[in-house]
Amino acid sequence: MRKLQTVIAGLGLLYLALLIGANLGCAPKYFLRADVLAGLAVTICALVLLAFAVRGEDDARRIAGIAGCGLLAGLWAQPDFTVVATPVAIAGCLRLPRRELLALALVVAAVAPIVGHVLPDVGTFLLSPDQFRCS
Repeated sequence: MRKLQTVIAGLGLLYLALLIGANLGCAPKYFLRADVLAGLAVTICALVLLAFAVRGEDDARRIAGIAGCGLLAGLWAQPDFTVVATPVAIAGCLRLPRRELLALALVVAAVAPIVGHVLPDVGTFLLSPDQFRCS
């Protein structure tokens, strides 16, 4: 399952590169928007968690993998990547920790996609109509 989380991290890096590369024409204004900053922060946090998760098999790394996959699944559920988000969320939960930490893993599996989905939406509410224009 670590290989699968490595692939998901690679997809996250590709998403980050695509997000930055596609919007360089609007830089720096586009990257100062609250929703974009929240999306970038969620993506980077998920990538850091996945980088930590794929380096070992202990319980902390398994829970970090669940959180990283959950964050990306929630984020990717926004721009109609739902066909990608659902398998990512499931794949993140395939490396479960020991029984003693299973409750924590289930809470993380439930909360991480919500945070990944809602945080950029909260940023959207902080925008004025002028910030939606690229010029």
